[in-house]
Amino acid sequence: NETYRLLSETMIDGIATLDEDLNVNFASPSMERFMGYSAHELMELPFKTLLAPDSFKVLDGLLAGMQLCINDGQWETLPSTVDLQCVRKDGSTVWAELVWSPIFNEAGVFQGVTGVTRDIEARRKTEQALRQSEERFRLLADNARAMVFRMSLPQGTYEYISPAVEHISGYAPQEYYDNPGLTGEILHPDWQGYFASIWEDLRVREHAPPRYECPIIHKDGGVRWLE
Repeated sequence: NETYRLLSETMIDGIATLDEDLNVNFASPSMERFMGYSAHELMELPFKTLLAPDSFKVLDGLLAGMQLCINDGQWETLPSTVDLQCVRKDGSTVWAELVWSPIFNEAGVFQGVTGVTRDIEARRKTEQALRQSEERFRLLADNARAMVFRMSLPQGTYEYISPAVEHISGYAPQEYYDNPGLTGEILHPDWQGYFASIWEDLRVREHAPPRYECPIIHKDGGVRWLE
């Protein structure tokens, strides 16, 4: 209808629909701008031309699943959102998020599929930069002689604790993951009150002395001083 046409023509996100045979029968102007192809070209070109090889495999598998669902109706077994690397007319690639849903008529008969495509290139680059940063951090931390950790507050659970903790305390990182209270348990009894006050400051007000010293009881029973 006219409202749908106006909406599809003015949206930033691309809209495309497939008919009951899973062939493209509509592509919005925003899809044309996003891909560089005309609507007619988008409806005529095979998906293999419009997607990077790995993404084509993902979509091909999704379409095969749709074909099965047309017969058995088990639509909930398919993912409703997939990330695909598209190939534009000029040969450049861009990542897009496809959110799709089946279309049924009033009698519940399958009529096709509608899909909304959103440019997520910037998000993918941010995620990749974050993964690379995490990998560099882990590489440095895993090989550091000092203990490096990252803790989630206010829960006080370790998100990461470096392998050096086992040399320092005698306890392996997994033991700290399994028992978040282990840090307090191995603290020397004479320093339990001091630790409790620091922990409260850190947990509630999210600040603590930037540097302090305290003794712990090593797993072998000896006393070790930590800074």
